[in-house]
Amino acid sequence: MSFSVSTFNLCNLQSPGRQMFGEFAWTPSQYQRKVGWTADELRSHPATLMAFQEVWHRQALQDVFDTAGLAGQYTLVCQDGADDMQVACAVHNDWTIAEVEWISAFPAGLDWRSDDSRYRIAVAIDHFSRPLLRLRLSGPDQRMLTIFNAHLKSRRPIAPGNDGYYGAGADHWPDIGRALSGMRRLAEAAVLRLLVNRQLAQSTDAVIVAGDCNDRYPGNVPDLLKGDARFRRSANNRSGRRADWGLYHLLDLDKTPRDYITFCGDDELLALDHLLFSWHFHPRAADSRWHLQDWAISSQHLGSNKPYVSDHAMVVAGFAAASRR
Repeated sequence: MSFSVSTFNLCNLQSPGRQMFGEFAWTPSQYQRKVGWTADELRSHPATLMAFQEVWHRQALQDVFDTAGLAGQYTLVCQDGADDMQVACAVHNDWTIAEVEWISAFPAGLDWRSDDSRYRIAVAIDHFSRPLLRLRLSGPDQRMLTIFNAHLKSRRPIAPGNDGYYGAGADHWPDIGRALSGMRRLAEAAVLRLLVNRQLAQSTDAVIVAGDCNDRYPGNVPDLLKGDARFRRSANNRSGRRADWGLYHLLDLDKTPRDYITFCGDDELLALDHLLFSWHFHPRAADSRWHLQDWAISSQHLGSNKPYVSDHAMVVAGFAAASRR
């Protein structure tokens, strides 16, 4: 059984006339251009499982699939009537959705604290900036797969919101806010890693993490998400046959180095959108289930000054089923 998976930040996919950030809304004509462009992207790069970020309204995503002519082939999993941007997924009808879970709160009892005299720290973070989506799926051959779709805290500095915060002058707020933003993003990545660990411990599912991590690769967030990944490229590395709970970035599964750019903004070209896979996708793992066939980044639009295109690229990877042993 072959299949493909993609991640795509749609950049403010919202119904016309509905406010975003309390600042602006798409006009009907702007909306039609955005829907048409997004539909062309999905039609050009259809994946079996699609993970989206920055979907503000379910109807907007439905309009994209209707325009692309794909509506009858996919089931959309999306929050309805949300007043803030959310993640969403589209699952091809060949696959069966077994469970849908939206996760906002961190696990109860999680305490970001250390009393080590050298590194004493306490941080109060108890929820994701944007809800995480966990989907448990069954493929045509009954193999189970769990996909986590995430949009982690943005790279934008956190504003103090009160002149009494930060204990420093306003000139220093961006630097402190950038540090706080990074702390929150790392905390969200750590909890996502914890959820992946639990999924691997409690089931035999293969696992995919997809989404906008707002950190480049290699970087702190992808490294944290990868965890203790044992498999190595060397054929004589004996640990390469053992299953583990590490995750493998798409680039770890491809032996040919390639440019990896998925975002353009503020005159920067970065890799912020990622696909990570459990050992079930590693070709050297014992009893691996799928092997990478090909992957691509649809990035020809990056740097465009057209307001209706995304500032992110679509990343799509195709897999072929490994023979059962």
